[in-house]
Amino acid sequence: QVVLLGDESDARVCAEVSEKSKAGLFNLAGRTSLPELFGVISSLDALVSNDSAPVHVASAFGVPAVVIFGPTSPKFGFGPWRNPSRVLEKELACRPCHHHGPRECPEVHFRCMKDISAGEVAEAVRQLVLEKKRV
Repeated sequence: QVVLLGDESDARVCAEVSEKSKAGLFNLAGRTSLPELFGVISSLDALVSNDSAPVHVASAFGVPAVVIFGPTSPKFGFGPWRNPSRVLEKELACRPCHHHGPRECPEVHFRCMKDISAGEVAEAVRQLVLEKKRV
């Protein structure tokens, strides 16, 4: 089961993804309070997120996380602080371009995010879930 999380600004795109998916996604974007979000994250087998607060919530609960770094870098100290986790990032000459990650790419291409494939993310999740089962 895949759960989509986010705030109200993510609700529209999450609804589109959910509608187009054949995987039966459960869309909670824009529908959880902060305490509810913590509860959902604590129950996950794994979290996939950009470098944002849910990663730290997952770390606090020991939930494995795949963290996607685009315009930012874990070198800034915002990476997951507890294992197991995987960091996905692309080494590009233009990155990191911002401490917190701008919505608009200064180079216009946003390759730091677009070059990370769904297959890479899925494989990282698969590895984390297998690793968690071995422990």
